[in-house]
Amino acid sequence: MAEATKVSESPKTRLDLAIILNVHDYDINQATDEVVRILNLEEDKRHSVYSLMSKVSYNFRKSKKSIESLDGVYISYSSHVISLFDRLLKECLLNFPAPHFYPLTLKIKHGLDGSGSHSSPGLLSDLNIDLSNYNVFMVSPLQVIDRFGNVVWENRHPNSCFSNQPVALICQKETIDTVIELSKLLNPEIVSLNENGFDHLNGHVKVEVKASMFDGKTLATMTGKGGAPCIACKATLSDINSITKVVCGFPLDCSIEDIKETIRQLTSDGKELMSYNTKQRCRITHEPASGIDVFPAAPLHSYLRILDWFLNLIYRIAAGESKWTEDQMDRLSFVPNVYRDALTEIHRNVSALLRVANSNEVVDVNRFRVLSQETYILILQTFPWVSISNTLHKFLAHAHQFVERNDRIGLCSLSEEGLEQGIS
Repeated sequence: MAEATKVSESPKTRLDLAIILNVHDYDINQATDEVVRILNLEEDKRHSVYSLMSKVSYNFRKSKKSIESLDGVYISYSSHVISLFDRLLKECLLNFPAPHFYPLTLKIKHGLDGSGSHSSPGLLSDLNIDLSNYNVFMVSPLQVIDRFGNVVWENRHPNSCFSNQPVALICQKETIDTVIELSKLLNPEIVSLNENGFDHLNGHVKVEVKASMFDGKTLATMTGKGGAPCIACKATLSDINSITKVVCGFPLDCSIEDIKETIRQLTSDGKELMSYNTKQRCRITHEPASGIDVFPAAPLHSYLRILDWFLNLIYRIAAGESKWTEDQMDRLSFVPNVYRDALTEIHRNVSALLRVANSNEVVDVNRFRVLSQETYILILQTFPWVSISNTLHKFLAHAHQFVERNDRIGLCSLSEEGLEQGIS
């Protein structure tokens, strides 16, 4: 396996980097920093996976706290976060008297995803690790804030694969058992950092952990709500398709602690959780894998799954109401006139909402909520036969709440995009 190496900063190399990595808004200077450990691009052009495995391998050999677990590699979550902070501290406090700024707050996000069809056997053969299937757990720093509330450092590219640092590489298929076993290793450190922070140099550092980089499958595992139409609230299938319920709103009422308490109550007499019907157990299927509340916005997958829902809606309209004609180029040409205006308005509204939610701008949460609710109702009124997908419900019913909990800032920085990049 090729050793990681620092890339020279010649104009040609910088251009090659931009082309190979398909980088448009990413600062190439950051990519050439030796701490990123870019591979020798002449030896392998499959950058994302290969450099990720290189970093995991490097950390495995370097860290004294590393242990073999779950047929993979696990690096101490706490020590990794603290080492990231060390690097950030040098950048943002180099010319300032450090004690003046303490206590500091370090905001980070983390997440987990499996390789799916992107298997990469043999990349870590020197460690006798099989990569026919693997899961990667990553951490990305977001901000450092001083005691006065000033942002003294901010990650300009939180969704780049370079910013997402691997903490665990689990060489097994992405199953509930695998995720739960990994979480048992990571949770104590994550909970401790989130609650207690750590002491560093001249003062204390608070840590705010956002568990935000998950797709729908992993979110269900992390929350234990594998059978629920929504992991953020207690709505039933009939609720998410009810105009009355939409008008009333859907509160965020499913914290990890609430789910665990429900399980404790149901199993206190020795009964198995799954012996209860779905309504009695609130569609909970297992103990949550996460030790802290999950931030289930999943901005990237909101785009993907809502697009998929729109396509399915149009296919169903076309199949039942009109025929497809290949020579007509208008995208809505196969949608009957009775639906065209409403569908255009719905599409325009959802597109605007997605772009606002996936921005880094300050959001007028009340206007966002009103437009989301109006769009939700318009869908149900126009297409009373439609089935609202879990993702569409979560976005239209809860995105404004996620934005409000993110200090009224769009959710772009919390996206799972960098994690998906890193393993693909």
